[in-house]
Amino acid sequence: MLHQHCCFSVSSSLRIATVALFLLAPILAHQLAVHFHPFDISAVLAAGSPAGLSSVETAAPTVPGSAAITVDYPEDGSIFPPEITPPTFIWHDTDSSAVKWRIDVTYAVNSEAVHAVSSGERIQLGEIDPRAVSRSNELPTLTPEQATAHTWIPSAESWTLIKHSSVQHTAILTATGLDASGHPVSQGRVTFSTSNDPVGAPIFYRDVPLMPDKGEKDVGAHIRKIWIW
Repeated sequence: MLHQHCCFSVSSSLRIATVALFLLAPILAHQLAVHFHPFDISAVLAAGSPAGLSSVETAAPTVPGSAAITVDYPEDGSIFPPEITPPTFIWHDTDSSAVKWRIDVTYAVNSEAVHAVSSGERIQLGEIDPRAVSRSNELPTLTPEQATAHTWIPSAESWTLIKHSSVQHTAILTATGLDASGHPVSQGRVTFSTSNDPVGAPIFYRDVPLMPDKGEKDVGAHIRKIWIW
């Protein structure tokens, strides 16, 4: 009887506690809403980013109502090794009236900025060794996306300065499109930094496009045939 009485008492207590919690839930929720502010995730992201830089901060004057420039390379937040040579920055401009671009590389702190004007050269295919081409090969061509892209390569001196300044602080590259009259018509940004840790070995990169047989749709099959033979 004692065991049954204890079970009954515990069960009754649980029911009473559940009903009380159900009745008090709206009051507790109201109190929490009054005493606690909404959680601002953007503040946490800004605090965790390099030099406190948030994704909405801008380093160069914003052009109101300007068209968008999409930076294809490098991707936002990229980290370059300290030994790397000047890279090719690649972007697309949605405003066809832009004929040249102002390039500004600034930082979240007071570091020496780099400013340049680029004509936005198109991507060019490199020289192909004719000894590697047979009569049946189809020569590489640019894709439609590559053919409409613009590029800028910083000078060796400018890139050395950029790398040095972007080790401790995020670099912000702002590309501003200018029309024939020099008025800004478009703008885009990308952030990147330089690692403090050297690779410690030579960095070699070579882009070698495939040259399949003309009319060969399955490039993989063509490569497999090469390996088989």
